[in-house]
Amino acid sequence: MSKKSFKETAVGKFLFSKLPGVVTDVLPDKGVLGIVKNLIDTDESIPAEEKETLKRELYEMEIADRDSARR
Repeated sequence: MSKKSFKETAVGKFLFSKLPGVVTDVLPDKGVLGIVKNLIDTDESIPAEEKETLKRELYEMEIADRDSARR
């Protein structure tokens, strides 16, 4: 089984749909959620409420991904 590219993962699809101009194929696979969180935090064009929603959704995706890997 080959490893999925980042934009083929659930998190990647989510990020590409929400932040298409910011997220590119250049992001490394390791530590991506931390990088994306920093991008969200520092982007002044995203309203504070939307930032919190994006970070909450990222966190929930990370938990779901970890849970499915454990199963």
